[in-house]
Amino acid sequence: MGTNYYVVSRKTNKLAKDLSRTYKKYYDNDDLKDTITKAIMKKFQRTMKFLNDNGLESKAELFTDCMEDAVEKFVCDIRYNVLDSLDLEEREQIHIGKSSGGWLFCFQSQHTKINDVPVIWNSYDDVKNWLEKYVTEDNTFVILDEYGKKLTVKKFINLVDTIQKNKKNLENPDNFRYSRNVKGYRFSDGDFS
Repeated sequence: MGTNYYVVSRKTNKLAKDLSRTYKKYYDNDDLKDTITKAIMKKFQRTMKFLNDNGLESKAELFTDCMEDAVEKFVCDIRYNVLDSLDLEEREQIHIGKSSGGWLFCFQSQHTKINDVPVIWNSYDDVKNWLEKYVTEDNTFVILDEYGKKLTVKKFINLVDTIQKNKKNLENPDNFRYSRNVKGYRFSDGDFS
């Protein structure tokens, strides 16, 4: 069992850009959350009045708090599930490699392009240099694991370095049986997952 890592293009379509711009406009000043909360509370006016008229103010407050939490989660879901999913539909990706328990990290050698940017790496230094150059703050490219979790270049390099220093991984006699040894790092020339 292991985890694959990819360099992913951040090309977005017009709809995703428009939704993201709208989201940022409302989310940054809390208008979206307030508008949604007010609309929901309006639907529950009679319920709230009943609770308040019958001495159940604490239940009304609890309901209001729960509703605000639900709206917060909903607004976050728009950002992380809807917008990011739209972006994923147009993404190109390159396999960086895989981490597996008991093994050194295994990189996939690359000699290709992503969005017309050459991707050539045959050593760990090549991988690090490429990532540091192209995975930038403007998010032209990002690093994602196979579950969609985003990693910074620093976190990815930390992950690889930690795996490479693990005594159990270093002592695996089969580390280089199925891959090339490039200065102590595993590299595979073919596709794998």
